[in-house]
Amino acid sequence: MRIGLRRLRAAVSIFKDVLQGGELERLKGELVWLTEQLGEARNYDVLIASKRNFIPPSTLGATELGDELADRREEAFAAARRAVSAVRFERLIVTSAVELILRADGKGAGARAARDLAREVLERRARRVLRRLGRFARLGARERHELRIQVKKLRYGTEFFAALFPNSRRMRKRFSRSLEALQDTLGRLNDITTHQRIAAELVEDGTGEVLASRRIALAMGTLTGNEQAEEQSLIAHVPELATHLAKAPRFWR
Repeated sequence: MRIGLRRLRAAVSIFKDVLQGGELERLKGELVWLTEQLGEARNYDVLIASKRNFIPPSTLGATELGDELADRREEAFAAARRAVSAVRFERLIVTSAVELILRADGKGAGARAARDLAREVLERRARRVLRRLGRFARLGARERHELRIQVKKLRYGTEFFAALFPNSRRMRKRFSRSLEALQDTLGRLNDITTHQRIAAELVEDGTGEVLASRRIALAMGTLTGNEQAEEQSLIAHVPELATHLAKAPRFWR
């Protein structure tokens, strides 16, 4: 569901010049709201999977940490269920259909050739991604997150416009594979940053039982320590992925 929302938000961003404003801006805000309601559920899913990979069951505090994460995951899923059961969600679905299907620009902007729009959008977004990759070593966690979003939008754009360039299928696949590898690496880096944030919250919140809290903190420290080692390896790998993307053929030209 979150991926579907990301794709829809990317589409709204790409086609904003041929859609009317007004309600469209409100729609974008509602899409952000729904994405946020689902975010923590996904974060705890990934964190629990990471715990299985990095913490042996015999590790001191592993059981307590597993129980704590399971409880928090259930709370996050409850919040997500409340969101999609709300009238606000139902209104969002209807609004999305109305805005995106019926609100083409009445002044003729929507008559623009789709292939011209595709070339402009893909070229601009590709250059933006490559510029950021060129200074990747100087980017902080937040800037890496923004780069990941840009990569994701570019990848979705290649999928949206694929049918316009049927003779460039092999080149498009190569370009998309480069983007996918980069997106996966940046996504994992973002997950690690999120886990560090959750680790700090666990330590701050405690559980009410001092011994259990210490064990949870110890187990979470083991997990984040292992992930930090992975983080350095991922960061070191990004320049190679950037080179692959820079060399990948621009199928839209």
